[in-house]
Amino acid sequence: MSIFASCFMVTDHLRIVSFSFHKISLDRIGNLHIPEEEKSRRTYSLMRQTGMTECMILATCNRVEIITALPHFLCPGLTARILEALYPGMSADDRNEFIKAAVIFNGADALRHLFLLASGLESKIIGEREISVQIRKTYDEYNELGSTGDLL
Repeated sequence: MSIFASCFMVTDHLRIVSFSFHKISLDRIGNLHIPEEEKSRRTYSLMRQTGMTECMILATCNRVEIITALPHFLCPGLTARILEALYPGMSADDRNEFIKAAVIFNGADALRHLFLLASGLESKIIGEREISVQIRKTYDEYNELGSTGDLL
């Protein structure tokens, strides 16, 4: 199999919902952080409710990225369901505000966004290297929870 065919297969189901400092204040982004003791329960609830086969949630001081494997495209309606599953106590007004600020990536665009993110090109300080470490730690954490697989 060629490298291009492999990349196509990887990107086919890759989806990302991004909430970042580009569109949301840092104090509001903090509202999207999930308490450590709730991560596993909320992640599996999200996966059950949406049909995600894999999921990890990157949460930093500047962003929250919900990185998933999903056989169908993300849209604002599914983003609303994601927010409802992850943040059951969130008000409808807050949910609508976050939906408007969400940036959705599907397929090759999701992979491109992930590369830009990991390289630090999407960071508040362009080129900072901490984000690649944060992505790796997040992957390891969710892999240990069992919510990641071959695609992620």
